[in-house]
Amino acid sequence: MSSLYHQTRPGLSITKGSRRNSWSAAAAATVLAGLAAQYFLVPGSVIKTAGTPSAIERCLDDVCAGASDCVQFPSKQDGAADSGSWMRPFNLGLSSVPTAIVRPRNAGEVAGAVKCAMKHNFKVQAKAGGHSYA
Repeated sequence: MSSLYHQTRPGLSITKGSRRNSWSAAAAATVLAGLAAQYFLVPGSVIKTAGTPSAIERCLDDVCAGASDCVQFPSKQDGAADSGSWMRPFNLGLSSVPTAIVRPRNAGEVAGAVKCAMKHNFKVQAKAGGHSYA
């Protein structure tokens, strides 16, 4: 994914004595990191019958309104060729195939992708800056 990675560093200014709820600060940090990263991977495996979308796939499709430039599922055979350009690991010694790759375009899609992952017990990994091994 060398062409997909941007050399950016998301920043978040936190001041001492802030009275914000820790949950809202964490959510804000997630949204800011997501907007800066623009690429999410939801690693894991999906067990499903052939041709039937899983619950996480349906949820992410709803978040992205079915836009093919927003979400791809490497586990789907029909999208395997396209997802190869979205997913190119830097550490070839580790084999990792994410369940979904999401490129959110706005804060609503970032929040929606994180909510889908939480609802269906998947982990979210923001990708940016070329420092990931996955």
